Amino acid sequence: MTAAVSTTLPLYWSLSSAKKAERLDASAKLISALQQFQDGFKQSHPPQEESKDESSSGEENDSEEFERYSENLDQNNATDVAYAIRRLIRGLASARESSRLGFAVALTELLSRLETVTSLQVLSLLKNSSQTTAGMSGQEERDVLFARLFGLKAIINSGLLFREKPLSSSSTSPGSLKAFETVLSELLGLGESKSWLKESSWWTLDSLLDHLLSSSVPWKEEAFDLTLDRVYVGDKSWGPEKVAFILRVQKSHPGKDWKKLCGGTFKAPLDILAAANLPFLSRVLKEAIVEDDDGETINTTPWKPQLHYVWDVILDALLSPNETRSSSCDFQDFYRISVDESLFASSASPQRKYWGFQIFQKALKKVSPSGLPFLFTQNFMRSWINHLSKGDRYLHKIARQVASDVQELTQNNPTVGFTLVLQLTGTNGSQNFDRITNTKTVETILESMDIDGVKEYLKYLLQRVNEESEGIAARRSWIIEQMAILLRRGTVPKDEECTVTIIHWLTTHAFFTITKKDTKSSNTALHVVPEPPISDEHHELCRTKLLSSLADLSTATISSEANDKDTKRRPGVSSTGETWVRKALQTYAELQRDGKHVKAVHQLEDDHTQLLEKVLKTTAHSTEQKDRFGPSRGIELLFCAIALRNITDKVAQDQWDILKDCMDSSSSLLTKSSPNKKKRKSEAPEQEPIDVVVDTIIGLLEHSTSFSRTMANQSFSMITPLVKESTLDLILVQLERRDPTAEEDEDEDEEMEDVDADDASEDSSDEDDDEVDDANEDEEIDEEEVAELRKKLDLAMNGKEDGTGNEEDGSDSDEGMDDDQMMAMDEQLAAVFKSRTSEIRKGAKDVDAQREATHFKNRVLDLVETFIRKEASNSLVIRCISPLIDVISTSSNDEKQFSDKAKGIIRSQFGKPKEVPEISDTTDAVKLLESLHERARKLRTSELLPYINLCSVYLGKVLHGTHEDDVARIYKESMVDFATRKSSSLNPAFFLDFIRKYPSTSWKFRAASTEMLGKAINGYRQTQIFAFIQAQLSAMPNDESKADEVFKFIGSVSSALQRVISDACTSEKPALSASQLKETLKMGLQLCRLSKRIPGSSLDRIGVAWKPSSWLQLASQLSKSAHFKDSSSAQASCRQIAQIAQGDGKDGKSSKSKKRKTEGDGEAPATEDTSRRKRLKKKAQAADQK
Repeated sequence: MTAAVSTTLPLYWSLSSAKKAERLDASAKLISALQQFQDGFKQSHPPQEESKDESSSGEENDSEEFERYSENLDQNNATDVAYAIRRLIRGLASARESSRLGFAVALTELLSRLETVTSLQVLSLLKNSSQTTAGMSGQEERDVLFARLFGLKAIINSGLLFREKPLSSSSTSPGSLKAFETVLSELLGLGESKSWLKESSWWTLDSLLDHLLSSSVPWKEEAFDLTLDRVYVGDKSWGPEKVAFILRVQKSHPGKDWKKLCGGTFKAPLDILAAANLPFLSRVLKEAIVEDDDGETINTTPWKPQLHYVWDVILDALLSPNETRSSSCDFQDFYRISVDESLFASSASPQRKYWGFQIFQKALKKVSPSGLPFLFTQNFMRSWINHLSKGDRYLHKIARQVASDVQELTQNNPTVGFTLVLQLTGTNGSQNFDRITNTKTVETILESMDIDGVKEYLKYLLQRVNEESEGIAARRSWIIEQMAILLRRGTVPKDEECTVTIIHWLTTHAFFTITKKDTKSSNTALHVVPEPPISDEHHELCRTKLLSSLADLSTATISSEANDKDTKRRPGVSSTGETWVRKALQTYAELQRDGKHVKAVHQLEDDHTQLLEKVLKTTAHSTEQKDRFGPSRGIELLFCAIALRNITDKVAQDQWDILKDCMDSSSSLLTKSSPNKKKRKSEAPEQEPIDVVVDTIIGLLEHSTSFSRTMANQSFSMITPLVKESTLDLILVQLERRDPTAEEDEDEDEEMEDVDADDASEDSSDEDDDEVDDANEDEEIDEEEVAELRKKLDLAMNGKEDGTGNEEDGSDSDEGMDDDQMMAMDEQLAAVFKSRTSEIRKGAKDVDAQREATHFKNRVLDLVETFIRKEASNSLVIRCISPLIDVISTSSNDEKQFSDKAKGIIRSQFGKPKEVPEISDTTDAVKLLESLHERARKLRTSELLPYINLCSVYLGKVLHGTHEDDVARIYKESMVDFATRKSSSLNPAFFLDFIRKYPSTSWKFRAASTEMLGKAINGYRQTQIFAFIQAQLSAMPNDESKADEVFKFIGSVSSALQRVISDACTSEKPALSASQLKETLKMGLQLCRLSKRIPGSSLDRIGVAWKPSSWLQLASQLSKSAHFKDSSSAQASCRQIAQIAQGDGKDGKSSKSKKRKTEGDGEAPATEDTSRRKRLKKKAQAADQK
C-alpha cells in the first residue's frame, strides 16, 4: 500500500457513518484528495499509445475481459485512484445500509470527474465483485444484488454512460451502446430475479431513460428503440412499473407506433390514462399484477405498506399544473374507478385500503380547490369514518393522519374550508361526523376558515332548513347544533352580522312558530316559513342552545368592521355596547308584539310581559352610558339574564317575583352617580340593595346550567366594588356545612300521603315493588335493618315480634283466619312495605341532595374567588380566609373537588398576592392570625397546614409595619409549641417561610429562638430551631448601627449552642445523635463565618460573642465524651470556630497536612467554600492510603 493510499484510508471508514453529514464530508474530502493524486499522475505519465479497450477484437470470456479492463484501469490512473474505484465498488456489498449509501455517493462523484475510465470498465469491475454463488446465504445474496443495483445507479447518475468526450489516453468514448445495453439487461434481470427488487430496478430504469432522452449521444434513437423492444415486445406482461414507464416515454415520443407496442392490451394505446383503459389499469394498480399473454392475472409481489411510485407519476400527469396533456380522461373518472371503486370497495382488503388512504393524502396536496369534492367519494368516506370512529380499528392510525391532513389543508388555505365541511357533512359523509368519529375535524376546519367562508356556511345551513322532508328532523337538529357551534367556539371567525343572524334565528324558533313570512324584517328568520313547521322538540333544542351560546358569547369579543378600529371593545357586547343577552331578550319582545307573522309557543302572562318591558326599558340607557362595564351594567345584565331564563324555563310565579323585588331594591344603585358614595345612617334601608342583588345572584347559581353560572359570575364581577360586609357574609354562609335534606323533613308526611295515594291501585303497587327491587340492588341493607324488617313482618302476620312460631303453627293459623282477618293482615303487610319503600326513596334523595349541595357550593366558590381577585385591596378580603380553611378541613371524601377548589383559591390569591388591603382596624386580622395558629397547633393531619401557612404569611404581610409585635408574639407562641410539645403538628416550613419573607418581623422573636434551643424536646427540634436562627441572621438588615444588637444575639446563640452540646456530652441519653451534632456544628461554623461579614464587625466583637476558649474546652469535652469521642470532625469544628473567633489562620483552616496528622478518622467538617475539586482530591488520597 502506497503512502498516498494510506493517507486516504481513514476517510473510507467515515463513509460508513450512520450520520449523513459525516458521510458527505468524508466523500468530499476523499474525492478532493483523489483528484489531486490524479492530476499529479497526468503530469508524470503523459498519454501513451492507444490501449486495448473496446477496440479489441475477438471473443473474450468474462475473466479475460475483466483482466484487460483491470490492467487498463491501473495503467491510466494513479494507484490510489485505481484502489479507490475497486474499494468503493466492493464497499457497495456491505450489509450496512449507511455504508452502501456512503460508498455509492463517493463512487458517483468520482466517476463524474474521471476522464480515464469507461463505462464498460466499471461494469466489468462491478459484475465481477457482485456475483452470486450457490453457497451464499440469503443475506449475502441480498447484499450482492443491492451492490449491483447501487453500482448501476452510480454509473447512470455520474453521466459516464452518456459522456461523449473521448478518454485522455485514447479516442474511445466513456459511454457506448454496448454499455447501455449491458446496463439495461442488468436492470431488467435484477427486476426479474427478486420480486422485492423489481420496483427499485424499474425506478433506476426510468432514471436511465431520463438520462438517455436528455443526452445527445449518436446512438440515442437506437438505444431508445432497443429499450422499447426489450420492455414491450420481448415481454407482454404488465405491471405498475410498465405503466409508470410508458407514461414517461409516451410524453417524449408521442409519434411512436404505440398501437403496435401495446395495442393488444389497451383499448386506447395512444393514451394509457384514457377512460377506456381505466378498468384494466385499475386491476393492474390494485393487485400489483402482471397480465401474461393469455390475459391471466399473476400475483408477483407481496404487499408492502409503501405506495408504489407509479401513483406519483399518474397524479403528476393528471394534477400537476405544469403538465399539458390532451387525455380524454379527467381526474374525477380516474379516481372513482381506480381508487374509490377499486381500493376502497367493500370487498377490498385492509391492505388495499391502506394504499387508498395514502393516495388520498398525496392527491389532497396536489388537487386544486375545485377538484377537492372528487376526493371525498362514497366508498372512501365510508371507510374513513369506519376506521376513524374506533381506536381498535385496523387502519385507525392512518385514518387519524388523513384527518390531520384535511385540517392542515384548511389552515394553509382557509378558502377551502367551506368546501371541506360540505364534503364531510354532505351526502357521502355524515351530518354528525365529529360525534361519530370522536374527533373535532369539522370544528377545527370551521376554526380555520375565514369570515367569508363562515358566512357562506351559515347561508348554506339556513337554506337546508326547508329542504326535502326526508330526514328533516335529524337535519334540523344538526343545523341547530352547527349554529350553536359557530356561536360558542370563540376560535371560529365570525363578525357581528353572523352573530346577530344566529341569535335572531335561535330566539325566533325557540319561542315562536312562524305563520307568515316577513321579507322586510331585519330578522332573517322571518324571511322563510319553515315547512313542515318547527317541532316542539326543536323548539326546546333551540332554547337550550340559545342559552348555552349566550353563556359562551359573554366572554367572547366579536369583530365589527365598522367599529373595531376606533372603539375599545369588551367581551360579551355588540359594537353598540349592548349585551348579547339583552339583544336576545329584545328580539323576543319584538316578536311577542308581532302577532301577524309569529305565534308564541308559550304565551306570557300580562304581568310577566309588563315586567319584561320594564327590564328592557331599565337597561336601554346603559348602551348610551360612558361606563358601559361598571356596577350598573352588572345589575342590568342580571336583570336580562333572569328574565330570559324565566321565559325559557317557564318558571313559577315566585321566580318573576324575585326579579321584581330585585329591580325594586336595586333601583337606587342604578341611579347612583358613584358606587362608593356614602349614605347617611338615617336613610339606610332595612336590607342593603346590594345584598338583595347578590342574594338574587346566589339564587341564580342554584340552577346548574352553564347560562346561569356564567351570567351570575359575570354580573357579580362587575358589582364587586359595591360589596359590603353583610353582602360578603351572605356569600360565605353558603359555604357552611349543613344538612341539605333538613328542609325536606317538614314535607315528609305530605310525601307519605302521596305514596299512599299512588299505591291505591294494583298497577301502582306492582310498579312500587319494582322500585323496591331496583333499590335493593343498588344499596346495601345492614343486618340491623333486615332484623327490624323481619320483626315488623312477624308482628303483622303472627301478632308477635319474636318470630319463633314454626311453620305448622303458621299454617294452622292461616287456615283458621276468616276474610276480615286476612284483609287486616294484608293492610298491615302493605303498611310495612310502604314504610320500607319510603325509607329507600328518602335515602336516595338524601344522596342526590348532598351531591347537588356540593355542586352549588362549588359555584359559590367562584364568587369568592372573583371577589378576592378583583378587590384585592379591599379589607373585606380577609374575611374569606377562615371560611376557605373551613371548607378544606370539613369536606368529606365525596367533596374532594370542592376542597381542591378552595385550596387552589388560597394558593393563587393568598400564596402570591400582588397587593394586600390597607386596613385601619387590625383587630380582626390579629384575631384571625391567632385562630389560624391555634388551629395549626391542634391539627391531626398535615394536609391543612400548608394552606394555613400561606394564609398566615399573607396576614403577616397585611399587618407588616403596623402590628409586627402582635405577629411576632403569635409566631413565638407557635415556636414554643413546636419546640416543647412532641405531638405538635407544626413543621419547620411553617416558620422558615415567614422568616425569609419578613425578616424584620421575625427578628422580634429571636430571643425565643435561642431560649427554645435549651428547651427543645429532642435533638431534631433543636436542629430545626437552630436552622430558624440561621435563617434569621442570614436575612437580617444590613445596618451597621444595629451591630451591638446583632452581636449580642450571636453571643446568646453561641452560649445556648455550647450548653446544648455540653449537656449532650454529659447526659446518659443525649438528645442529639452524632449526625445531628455534626449538622448543628456545621451550621454553627457557618454562622461564625457569617459574623465576620456583618456590618460593624470587629475581632473584639467576634471574640466576645463566640468566646474562643469556651469552644476549645468544648472540643476537649467532646474528645472525652463516651458518645462523641470518635467524632473527630465535631471536635475539629469546635476548634475551627475558636480559631475564627481568635482571628488565627484563614477562616480557621489549618493546612491539609496538619489536619491529616491530627485527625485520626480523616473526616473534616463540610464547609460552604469547599470546592468539588478539593473533595475529589481528598477522596483519591484516602484511597491511596488504604
